Amino acid sequence: MAVTSDLISSISPYTVGTTGDITSAQLTTLLAIAEKKIGREKPSDLSSDAEDYLTALIVCDFIERKLGKSGLASESIGDYSYSRATGEKSSYLLEYESELEQYSIEQPSTGIRRADAPGKATMDPFKLDQIDQEIIEDDDTLEGDET
Repeated sequence: MAVTSDLISSISPYTVGTTGDITSAQLTTLLAIAEKKIGREKPSDLSSDAEDYLTALIVCDFIERKLGKSGLASESIGDYSYSRATGEKSSYLLEYESELEQYSIEQPSTGIRRADAPGKATMDPFKLDQIDQEIIEDDDTLEGDET
């Protein structure tokens, strides 16, 4: 399966075409960018269907930013207008990050693990403080201090 305009429409309100939110040519450009991003971030054992879904999520995030629904906020005061970054991620980007994290989680193995196995934190066992100190006798004097 490949990312198509139908997949974009099935996971978002956006449409692709001459009267849609983006054209087919724009979709091709966005797909190339999204596929490069996925190629850098995906786990090696990701299925092709999951990869298509993640790619479609990135494309939907691109469309949302293109339409000005996330990423930038504009404000006009009289003749003065400005834009600033909102710092908010789109729901598509949040879903992408969540799904990618789910696919990237290393599944725990069963069985016994050696104490010196890689990835396991190693700490010395708890030890009592055993600093050499002179013992104070009942008469509250230190050895050699007999004044």
